[in-house]
Amino acid sequence: MTLSVAVCAGLGVAAAHAGAGTADLRGTVRVSRQVHLVRPGETVWGIARSVVGPGGDPRPLVDAIVRLNRVGPGPLQPGEELVVPAG
Repeated sequence: MTLSVAVCAGLGVAAAHAGAGTADLRGTVRVSRQVHLVRPGETVWGIARSVVGPGGDPRPLVDAIVRLNRVGPGPLQPGEELVVPAG
């Protein structure tokens, strides 16, 4: 009896969280993305700087590019396509 009450209570909590997540989705903002074709000699840093412009801070965009594309700190391959959040 105690186990079934605990399981039901747990399901109620899970359902409440699931409902909260659904409500949160309605308020999300879509982020625009573009695909960048890597040219010889380009770096993630250079791509990010070109998106944010001379007065912007490229570091958050560098982090986003690395995370989205799962690229490492090494050189990029020419012809590789990177997803880049639009600045």
